[in-house]
Amino acid sequence: CGLTRAIGRLLRGDWIGSVTVHPFAPAFVLVIALCAFAMLLPGPRRIGMAAAIEKFKRSSAICTMGLFL
Repeated sequence: CGLTRAIGRLLRGDWIGSVTVHPFAPAFVLVIALCAFAMLLPGPRRIGMAAAIEKFKRSSAICTMGLFL
């Protein structure tokens, strides 16, 4: 899969090659890193982070745009 190859290149430091293979690989890695970070947070902070993400999601059309990509 192109995303897997792009993430592999990204983790090896080949940013240009990664974006060439799959343009959304850096964004995907960022989301995965944020999810991993959120799992390590204490309960109240995790809830606050989830609320902030929900607020961002509602105020932007990011989910809708994802359906068309």
